Amino acid sequence: MAVHVPVDDDVGLLPLRDQVEPPLAFRAFNECPSPDLSVVDLSDPSKADLYSYKSAHVVMITIIYPCLCTVGLVANLAFLVSVWRVKYMRTITNIYLSNLAVADIIFLVTGTSFGLWKYFVTPVTSDFSLCGGPVGCFALVHLNATPFQASTLLVTLVSLERYLAICRSIYHHRINSQKRTVGLVVCVWLAAILLSSVLSSSGTEYTTTCVSWPAEDKYRSYPQTIASCFTLGAVWLHAASFAVYVVPYFIEFTIAVVVFYKILNTLQKRSNISGTVSAQPGANDNVNRIRNRVAFMLVIAGITSFSLVTPRVIVTIYSYVIFFAGITGPLTQDQIFVIYITVNLLLYLNSVLNPFIYAFCNSRYRASVVEAFFGRCVSSGNNMSYERDTNMANNDANRRTETTM
Repeated sequence: MAVHVPVDDDVGLLPLRDQVEPPLAFRAFNECPSPDLSVVDLSDPSKADLYSYKSAHVVMITIIYPCLCTVGLVANLAFLVSVWRVKYMRTITNIYLSNLAVADIIFLVTGTSFGLWKYFVTPVTSDFSLCGGPVGCFALVHLNATPFQASTLLVTLVSLERYLAICRSIYHHRINSQKRTVGLVVCVWLAAILLSSVLSSSGTEYTTTCVSWPAEDKYRSYPQTIASCFTLGAVWLHAASFAVYVVPYFIEFTIAVVVFYKILNTLQKRSNISGTVSAQPGANDNVNRIRNRVAFMLVIAGITSFSLVTPRVIVTIYSYVIFFAGITGPLTQDQIFVIYITVNLLLYLNSVLNPFIYAFCNSRYRASVVEAFFGRCVSSGNNMSYERDTNMANNDANRRTETTM
């Protein structure tokens, strides 16, 4: 099983080193179509049950995941339509957020659709026969891992851009342009494709295995062969995948912590200054309101994103450690099963919440959705106020920066 993408909830597949020849009593019922294939003896119902969908798994795949996918699709598509149809939404910041929405849509659709497809095609959780071969295995992992990598990179890039806009506003104003933003977004997608290629390479060995199921009616509909996209060879390749998955996460986490601290510290200093120096009547209230809005959004976005992604990283580290050590590990199969479906659920939830945190928490963005779908401009006053307050805050920050240079 691949440990780095949420489309892989299988936790019961026995590695090839644990495959054994089945007892003679079960060979007639589970006749292997090819004598050249290895055989996994699952004649013990307790072992065979590890390969079957449990009720919690069925609920996740057929109800919860599709519901989350639907909500995420509606929210992200609503944001994209508002950017497309409402002129004042075509900003540089929204170029980043639009690409984040696209990445979240692809991530949700690929993960949810493959889970449903696999559930209706085969009753075995660890059967990847529908991939059809190494190319299908590579495509499966790549299509899901690329938008996930792009999403995390875009969140980091948005944080860096807001750091420059707030803490180094004059420099940011000088370098900020649509051409530069498009170039950065292209680099993010290329980096995501490159990282996903390394991750996908450790899960492209398509291996077909015969299975001896218990001699019970329940298992008569189970396939005689199952396929895996996971390889136990090329340890260096798994080490590279581990590094590619874990190292960028810790870099992004460090950047987020430093950036959020500097932003909040800068905003607090500006608040203290604006308390004694006022550019015009009411300026303090406007600047403080903008400060609180930005600070609240950044804190919520940072805490939410890393809280939902970190459990998957921890599980991935655990899985790789167990793999490299060649041990079973302290957790039971049932515990691993619960952990995997939980952390995958958190990843889907992250993609669903992104548009609400980065966009719809702002009244201006909510109004743009109404205008995009109903053709009514309900926020012209708010938009002018938003632009005026933002300009006021930027001008005030620029003046203070210039006086300290």
